[in-house]
Amino acid sequence: MESPASESHAEKQGEHVPGSGNHRIGTAVLKKLPGVPLATQMRSFRDFEIGDRERLGPVTVCRHEAIAFAARYDPQPFHLSDEGAADHPFFAGIVVSGWLTCALMMRLLVDEMRENPVASVGTPGVDRIRWRSPVYPGDALVLETEVSGKRLLKSRPHMGLVHKRLRTTNQHRRLVMTSETWEFVALDSAQPERRHSYLYGS
Repeated sequence: MESPASESHAEKQGEHVPGSGNHRIGTAVLKKLPGVPLATQMRSFRDFEIGDRERLGPVTVCRHEAIAFAARYDPQPFHLSDEGAADHPFFAGIVVSGWLTCALMMRLLVDEMRENPVASVGTPGVDRIRWRSPVYPGDALVLETEVSGKRLLKSRPHMGLVHKRLRTTNQHRRLVMTSETWEFVALDSAQPERRHSYLYGS
């Protein structure tokens, strides 16, 4: 396993570059959570239209973060060292755990909801996760989302479901992951009991 001392200076810093949209994962989190101002008006179910798209990131995966995550949660040899991946038929070296890729994409989504709040109360789950290509340390990942459906809930007339398709690509625009998700969103973001802003730290 590689020593953290072999990381580059930029990887160690774990910095977010203001105004660039670039987040580097290292010893620090992507963005400082406390005190992030939220917009006063949340997006509600009615604000989402089929075909709406967002592009989030990039986020750069640091080697030390990938190894530390794998050591704790996904300790397969090809996630832990180049030696462990040396004889793998598909990988060109140590490869990032797909579950870390999922976690990084989730963080991009939550950061976006903090900056552009949604009257969301969570999700019933994520469908059809597919790891299309390997992710390697140093890759810069971009998440693209598209609203592909929406419907009201008969059982909860104050709420609807928004369906999104998610695509993650690397710096070469190669597709590395796809998934689909449903999100519970309140119809009226102005009702205090349905704002649920505590989810995003306000």
